[in-house]
Amino acid sequence: MGAEVDSLYKSLPKAYALLSGQDPMYRKMTQPVSTYECWRKDILVPGSVRVIMTENGKPRTHLESQVHSRACSAGGMFAMGGTLFNIQIHRQIAHNLVDGCVWAHNAMPLDDPMRIANNLSVERMALEARSLQMDNQPTRPNPNLDVEKYIREHHVPKGFIAIPDTRYNLRPETVESIFVLYRVTGREDLLDIAWEIFEKIQNATETSEANAAIVDVTTNGEPVHNDSMESYWMAQIPKYFYLMFSPPDILSLDEYVFNSGGHPLKLSEHTEAGFEPQ
Repeated sequence: MGAEVDSLYKSLPKAYALLSGQDPMYRKMTQPVSTYECWRKDILVPGSVRVIMTENGKPRTHLESQVHSRACSAGGMFAMGGTLFNIQIHRQIAHNLVDGCVWAHNAMPLDDPMRIANNLSVERMALEARSLQMDNQPTRPNPNLDVEKYIREHHVPKGFIAIPDTRYNLRPETVESIFVLYRVTGREDLLDIAWEIFEKIQNATETSEANAAIVDVTTNGEPVHNDSMESYWMAQIPKYFYLMFSPPDILSLDEYVFNSGGHPLKLSEHTEAGFEPQ
């Protein structure tokens, strides 16, 4: 899950709903995602899986425990797919994925979502004295690594081994998944979670003109802004926050599907998605 595939996977249940379930391909394509690409236990974090063919012709999977903020759309995807296809385990995965992305969001000193973080535990790093190899190469033992110095110099929060990209470009995926999960389940604590995240994002990104991207979310103190506000900020984040606290009949998920850009598409009249909790 991440920049390479998130728009594909999260569009599958949406396409199924828009086509009134007439094409079963989209349901079938949704199934393999949960098999390999989630890790941790009580919370789930969407990672990346690489499939390598062995010499005997059998596939071998390798999970890269790395989370990208764009992959946080997976929570909403599982919430929608689990409800649409009546898959109970996917509904639980949705809760765990949203909780995982909220955890990662709150782990940053600036309380903003990291753009990308290689999310291995610092405790494990300290015990095994590992150093990070970039460009998707595996870690290698480094017995000379000064772990405390590494953590201090790289501003590594507890629970992380490295954050190669410290920017926050106003990505909307975590907020999107919180909104979808709330609309599908009515889980009340998500209202408090959404409000806290809204306040944190506003405090960190608001300027006199607009909301600006942040250079480094791992440092304490006043945030350093980029002179940049991506279009998806206005298309999605304020919209999802507004809808979180609006009556559910405003752009009801029983009547609309949001595309990857956050624009609502009206379902045909004979489609009964049945997302909103009664």
